Amino acid sequence: MSEPAASKPRFPDLTLADLVAELVWPGLLRAGTLALAPSRLLLATGTIILIGLIGSLSRIWSDVSFGTRAGDVLGQSARQIGAALGSIDLARPWEIDLAALWAGIASLAFGTPGQLLTDFPVSTFVLGIPMIVVALVGWCAIARSAAWEFGIHASEGWTTCLTRSIQRAPALVAVVLGPPVVVGLIALGMGALGWVLLGLPAVNVVGAVLWGLTLFVAVVTVLLTAAWAAGSPMLAPAVACEGPDAFDAIQRAMAYVIGKPLRYLVYVGLLAAVGALLTTLLALVLRGGDELATRATAMFLAEEHAAIVLPHGSGAPELEGTAAAAGRIVAFWRSMLTLALGSFVLSYFASSSAVLYLVMRRLNDGQDVGDLGSEIDA
Repeated sequence: MSEPAASKPRFPDLTLADLVAELVWPGLLRAGTLALAPSRLLLATGTIILIGLIGSLSRIWSDVSFGTRAGDVLGQSARQIGAALGSIDLARPWEIDLAALWAGIASLAFGTPGQLLTDFPVSTFVLGIPMIVVALVGWCAIARSAAWEFGIHASEGWTTCLTRSIQRAPALVAVVLGPPVVVGLIALGMGALGWVLLGLPAVNVVGAVLWGLTLFVAVVTVLLTAAWAAGSPMLAPAVACEGPDAFDAIQRAMAYVIGKPLRYLVYVGLLAAVGALLTTLLALVLRGGDELATRATAMFLAEEHAAIVLPHGSGAPELEGTAAAAGRIVAFWRSMLTLALGSFVLSYFASSSAVLYLVMRRLNDGQDVGDLGSEIDA
């Protein structure tokens, strides 16, 4: 009898997941999916609404909303930075207009707070600081939720994330506002020394000699501040993932930027490009829904009644009586589309910052993305 033919060895199927399992950057593409989770969108929506409510409290003692004015000033500075970055020629990136970029950064860092303090000296402290705290807590809560799902493929309740973030509010304020305050104190110290050493005859010679030390301290301060600013997207995730140690969070963010600067820039650019694409697509969908609802509703209405659903300023006649009330209600529902878009942008920013932090931590420290501190064991 002839022996049966030996069966050929069968190799396991090779999938795309196997090919990219050891790669780091594909994980960044999950930021969009993480941002669309209902719990994170809910946290983002609540954060935006609470910030707006706090900012609108200025109407109690002023005719202008502090929140609206702060948004306009911040938007102006952000657009200035965006215009400088948008003018970069990818074929000759070294020809970037550094003067325009620095002007935008200086406007955001110094001009915006100065203008708000000048226009709203009371509201900046009474309302501005609580608005910043709410924004940081919301950012941390969303980042914590995204980090848990990205790192260990398990979800943590949004109430738990929010509670933990509220508990770490002092550390969040310290990592974001602490370095600018320190820089401001250093600048004040330099100003005081300059007044003492350069403002008096004879002594000004000594002050001129010591000015070299002042220049050295200023250069080191700018370098450290630049590293802190570059790593600022990872500050809240560091607090969320590691614990409420502000100094450790700042040190980690700065070290990761300095350790892998080119990789960091590439990852930030990839996340920004994906975010811009997703935001554009979502804006188109929302705009299309608005157009469809408006045109379909006004299809059989007379002109004076169709004005209820038409956007304000579209040339429709002025509304009166109950039609005016109905128009305001329709405008309220239309504003929900803007809120939805803003919620996604905040959710994506917070989620992508968490993914960015975990990926950079793995590259620099070799620490697994699922290592999220002792709280996971509890």
